[in-house]
Amino acid sequence: MGDAGFTPAGFTLGEHRIPDLRRRRLGVIVPASNTNAEPDCLLLAPSGLTLHVTRSGGYDVEAIPDSAEMRRFARQALDQQLQLLVDARVELIAYACTSATLSDGPEFDAAFCAEITAKSGLPAVTTAGALVEATRDLGATRVAFTSPYVAKLAQESVEFLQKCGIDVVNQLGFERELSSLEQNR
Repeated sequence: MGDAGFTPAGFTLGEHRIPDLRRRRLGVIVPASNTNAEPDCLLLAPSGLTLHVTRSGGYDVEAIPDSAEMRRFARQALDQQLQLLVDARVELIAYACTSATLSDGPEFDAAFCAEITAKSGLPAVTTAGALVEATRDLGATRVAFTSPYVAKLAQESVEFLQKCGIDVVNQLGFERELSSLEQNR
């Protein structure tokens, strides 16, 4: 199972290593309307890794989220969410709003992780960064991309992947734009 970052003696995500899995805590920040992150994380979490999730809001869940909204969302204050996770004694923070950092490029994604680390004192990853890391770990250089995002945001996502050296050979979206709530059905 080493390819996925899991070994009997630990857990690795990118350059971050948690030495073993006995009662380890992963902190996750998700958008308020996201109902997929927790079940997906629970399915993938190895035995002994507990998830500690907090939500971030401040947006209209009935609206169709575009690039500008995702950029604004990523830049809103996260201090309260970070403190809640620090208080839970998590060892790594995952920011699970993929579109928020995909919309702004890999440089922003790296700076955003650095900001979370500076504020919390903990290593941080984003789901956009983890997507790139997992693609590289699989040895994939060409992928197809699908998402529930509006066309411009989907294109920015493709550009993010391309800037990371991943060739996107096909892209598929929905025929109509979906609200935040509709994206999680």
